[in-house]
This record gives sequence, structure tokens and C-alpha cells, in this order.
Amino acid sequence: PLAYDALEHAAPFASPRCAEGVVAVAGASLRIFVCDAATQGEFTQAVVPLRYTPRRLCALPPAGAAPRVLVVEADQHRYNEAERRALAAARRVARDGDMDTGDDDDDAADDAGPVPPAPGKWASCVRVVDAASGATLELLELGESEAALSCCCVRFAGRGNEAFVAVGTARALTFHPRTFTECAVHVYRLLDARLVLLHRTPVEAPPLALAAFRGRLLVAVGASARLYDLGKRKLLRKAETRVAPALVVRVAVVGDRAFCGDALHGVSLVRYARERNALVVVAEDAAPRGVTALAALDYDTVAVADKCGGVTVLRAPADAD
Repeated sequence: PLAYDALEHAAPFASPRCAEGVVAVAGASLRIFVCDAATQGEFTQAVVPLRYTPRRLCALPPAGAAPRVLVVEADQHRYNEAERRALAAARRVARDGDMDTGDDDDDAADDAGPVPPAPGKWASCVRVVDAASGATLELLELGESEAALSCCCVRFAGRGNEAFVAVGTARALTFHPRTFTECAVHVYRLLDARLVLLHRTPVEAPPLALAAFRGRLLVAVGASARLYDLGKRKLLRKAETRVAPALVVRVAVVGDRAFCGDALHGVSLVRYARERNALVVVAEDAAPRGVTALAALDYDTVAVADKCGGVTVLRAPADAD
């Protein structure tokens, strides 16, 4: 950890007087510094206030030199922004008899209001953030009781170098028991800093993980992994396979492989067989584990975190293909 100014570019640096250093550009200055034991425990951080609880984030293509991040937010048992403002206006009418008093307008956005009595009530939004300044560039509120659960940035093979944003959602989701009314994958065009909805594709279960996969979109739907291509009115399903006994909650892609983490039974390794246009499970975790996060380290190795607080590094066998 390093408490220092924001750096635009950095690279390793070594010289007789500085064996292990860093050379970096910060504004109009060139800086050379060393990270030693005295800097441990110090962090440079910037707080970006959000409307709801952040659920997922992904990096977006930078606009010029400014990096951008997409954040999907969702809160259960919460009214969305429009409903909260309507409730605040109703309270003002009951109290003052005038909707246009104006003195409570600023408080309406910060007042969470009462807890919704109906189960499956969600408030959710999609936000584009300038990672350098922390400013919000775009904010889209989702529909009533619709929760954003996953997101990724994807470039489809048939659309050149254009970047799209995919967001997985579920409506009226409850966990005990697990129920929902509908689920979908929203695809947005990324125009400068604006998100423009292209279409939404219904799916049978909450899409808990999305990933770009060789010019297509890999979607975890229940216990299956699906490969989609971009269509004019919706996503077009190209391949599908059941990869987990319970529920796929995480996906990490490297090359033509995807590591799929199950909520109860560990990690499965899936390979895309181009000659058959099919997804094939080539290796499975030997020990059951409730996956909460995973990251591909290389073509054969994945790091996994589980519900018990453990971190495990798994490697695929040499004959996995």
C-alpha cells in the first residue's frame, strides 16, 4: 500500500542507487520513488458516494485518457428513486398541504423512506464513473423491483471494435425460497459516456455471472453456461452446457477456457470446442466448496475464495483438453 499522489503511468526502475524502485508520471513531473516498510498500512483512497449497495463492477474502455468503471447497484426492501420522491411528496402534502413548498426537495433524495411491505421489492441502478475524478458520468435507474446482479463489457465479433455493456437482472427476486418473476440480460450501447439500451433478452434464471468470451457473451444461467451472440432484437444463443450441480455464481475467462464457480460444488473448467460449436466440461473440482469469488491466474490455474473464508489455488490437469 502506498499513500501518494495519483499516478498516470508507472514502470519498474532499477539503478545502482535505487535497486527496486518505480518511475512514474504525475501531472507534468517525472518521479522516482521506493516503497519500503514505512509505507505499510497507509492507503490513498477516494470515496465515491453511491445510491444503493454496489453489487458488481467492470472496467470500460477509456474515453481518451480518462479511465471509466461501470457499477451496478441494488438494494433489497428498498423503494427506488421515483417512489421515494413520491412518498416524500405525499408526506409534505399531508403535513403542509402543499406539494411545492420546496424546502424538503433536497432531503427527499436522501430519505430512504419506510421499508416496502411486499417481498421481492428491489431498487437498482447502473452507473458509469470516471475512475480518475470519481464523477458520475451516467446513471440509469432500473424498473420497479428489478435488481442488477451482474455486468461486463463485451465486444462482439460481428460489430467491429464497438464496446457493449451487458447487465444481468432479475425482477421480484427472493432468496428463501428462491423465487422471481422474470430474468433478463440487458445489452447497452456505450456512446461516449451514455448508455443506450439496445435490447433485453429473457432468460430462465437469474444471470449471476457474465463474461466476454472470444467475441461473444458467456452467461451463467442457473446451473448452465450459455454462449450468446448479438442479434438485432435480442441475444442469439449459440451454445449451452450444464456445468454445475447447483448454481453458477462466478465466471473467469482465459483464452478458449472458462472457470465456472458453483455455489456449493466448487469449480468446473469449460472449454469451447470450435469444431463442434459446443461448450465442454473438461475438468471438475475434486472437493466441494461454496465459491464466492474466483480469478484466473493463467491458462491452467485459478484462485478461488469460498464461503468459509478459505482461498485455494487450483490447477487443471495436463490432459484437461
